[in-house]
Amino acid sequence: MQTKAFFRPGNYYLIFNHSNGGEIIFKKDANYYYFLKKHGQYMDDLWQLISYCILPDSYVMLIRVKENFEGMHWHEINKTIYMRFGHFTNAYAKAFNKSYTRRGSVFARRFRRTLIDQENMKLEIINIHQLPVRHQFVTSSFEWKFSSCNKVYGYSHDSQLKHMLTFFENRENFIALHTEKNTQDVAA
Repeated sequence: MQTKAFFRPGNYYLIFNHSNGGEIIFKKDANYYYFLKKHGQYMDDLWQLISYCILPDSYVMLIRVKENFEGMHWHEINKTIYMRFGHFTNAYAKAFNKSYTRRGSVFARRFRRTLIDQENMKLEIINIHQLPVRHQFVTSSFEWKFSSCNKVYGYSHDSQLKHMLTFFENRENFIALHTEKNTQDVAA
């Protein structure tokens, strides 16, 4: 894995950040849904969200940069993504601050990213979904509703679910491997 890798079309990246000072920044369900809604508005035309998990004080996303940057230099692509991502997180921060009558930054200064090899995708997806179990919010990754893990029980025409399942061959393998990992984590 290459940390601080430049964004390039077709590549997969792990994107993550946490709250400023360990503060709870997703206090109620509406906050999580608003964050995902804003993500869709600002980022859907730049990258495909493959997998995600949002915790009360942080988020992790596995994304694939879309290939619709024809004629753009890698430097322009990165500038575009950073600018749009900043607008996305600022939109959430402004709404959060207004809602809770607070001021100041919500997220740590910069989000982090790591280039992910396709061979590691299955493990990365499982690790993302295991975060609520590791933090002891739930005993099974299927119980956490602010994660793409629950999409497996949703509609099969969802493009995010379809792409995520390609790394597991099918829904049954996805469920079996996540259940196996849940059992290992609870026993540990």
